[in-house]
Amino acid sequence: MARIGNLEFAINEKYPRPYPIFYTQKRKFEIREAPPELFTITGVSSSGYLTEGELQNAMYRAIHKYHELLKKQRLVIGYRFKASTALKMNKESQGVYCGLKEGVSKKVLDFKAFTVPSHTIGIDFKVFMEIYNGKENEYFRVDSNHKQASSSKESWQYTEGMTFIDYTDQAWEFFRNIEEAMTEMVKKMSVFFDLNAEDAALLIESNQKLIG
Repeated sequence: MARIGNLEFAINEKYPRPYPIFYTQKRKFEIREAPPELFTITGVSSSGYLTEGELQNAMYRAIHKYHELLKKQRLVIGYRFKASTALKMNKESQGVYCGLKEGVSKKVLDFKAFTVPSHTIGIDFKVFMEIYNGKENEYFRVDSNHKQASSSKESWQYTEGMTFIDYTDQAWEFFRNIEEAMTEMVKKMSVFFDLNAEDAALLIESNQKLIG
């Protein structure tokens, strides 16, 4: 391993700083200590270049592309809703379901695991940084303040089926309110499931509603 020199450039900084260039037989010419998002977002490799000049040209292209892509970024909330088959589809016979129940949206997704309880609902919502890479939108994790793009790109499996809307404080509060309402539902259901069989039977006979 040999350190060849430095390449100075600025990324998310006002002034350029030096980044070391190394050469190894396995990785060829590579640049180190550069922000990971430079490579994750642009798709440019940090290593594998046959000459130092080839590495420098690739880095300058990556920096230009990176800053252009950041101009097109937006903070979004991704969300999706899932419901088990018994809740969303019409039952024809034991274990056989056909067609959505009246009023159920086609956007209500399925649970893929076979161990999911028969009557299950679930909602996912999360804040992402959306960046258009020239071909499609990609989604990146953000920090706890929802302000800064991370170098960690979410896989398509994680965002599959999500709808994305612009992030606003009001939109985020809307989803947090859903979370609180679902938590209250869990607490109310807990009242019943904490009962012994005798008390549970009495509650059922009283015709009280746990939810609603």
